Amino acid sequence: MTLFALTILATGSRAGILTGLLALALGLAVCWHDVRRALRGAPRWVFPALIAAIIGFIALFVLVSMAADRAESVRRAFEIDPGQDMRTRGLPTVLSMIAAYFPAGAGFGGFDTVFRLHEPFQLLKPTYFNHVHNDLMEVVLDGGLPALLLLLIAIGWYGIASIRAWRGNGRHSVLPKLGSAILLLVFVASAFDYPARTPMMMAMIVIAASWLCQNRTASVRADFT
Repeated sequence: MTLFALTILATGSRAGILTGLLALALGLAVCWHDVRRALRGAPRWVFPALIAAIIGFIALFVLVSMAADRAESVRRAFEIDPGQDMRTRGLPTVLSMIAAYFPAGAGFGGFDTVFRLHEPFQLLKPTYFNHVHNDLMEVVLDGGLPALLLLLIAIGWYGIASIRAWRGNGRHSVLPKLGSAILLLVFVASAFDYPARTPMMMAMIVIAASWLCQNRTASVRADFT
């Protein structure tokens, strides 16, 4: 966890800080009951002391990284003006594009070309805007109404399955909770970037979704037997 935390700080990703903190909290939530069960015979102060030690250990290395000027993500979070960020500057254009191409959509894989048709002069620069940097919006822009309906169905399924997963406390609930946590991180990151468009993350999403379904599969199998 310390290695991943330091890597996030070094990448310069401000969204990575948010998802990293959320991932730490979700990781503690996933293993909360198992750790408490393992420390059942220990004094009461051992469990909170263990949690505090883990958080403090990571925080110590983070502070060392900041002191050594290696925390690029923290530096960018304080130095970059949100109003000058391309995500913010391009948002009005993206919203107008969604309205223009809805309900059919602009087509998948052609955002770069389509954006150049609508790009105002004040956004012109040597580099190009390859994606919306909000994958939920880009899905609606590319696929229109059908993609929006599929996205809403997927979010609805995720919500129902996650409620069922986090209600369970048995040995069969760990993987469903982990799957729920991974998909939540992807949803959050998709509001600032496009993580689900990389092959490795696509594979991880499929694995996480299958884990999230295991709680339901186990209960159905138990009812059948």
